[in-house]
Amino acid sequence: GVFGDDYQDGWDAYERQDYKTAYKLWLPLAEQGDADAQVLLGVMYDKGQGVPQDYKEAIKYFRLSAEQGNADAQMVLDALIKK
Repeated sequence: GVFGDDYQDGWDAYERQDYKTAYKLWLPLAEQGDADAQVLLGVMYDKGQGVPQDYKEAIKYFRLSAEQGNADAQMVLDALIKK
């Protein structure tokens, strides 16, 4: 499907450290409610990969994903909030 391609292309870009491309591919997915893309954007904001480091944005994306029941996002969110 369309989602799968953008997600995979984003992952390929991320792995070769082309964070700007990964971000561009994942942002629309995250905005459409893709829990995996939301976690990845959270990570990128947390680490400042391809975007300015922004913990508020990171937490926003982790929270969106966690609300959909993503266990990884819930764990990261707990860790970030305790920081």
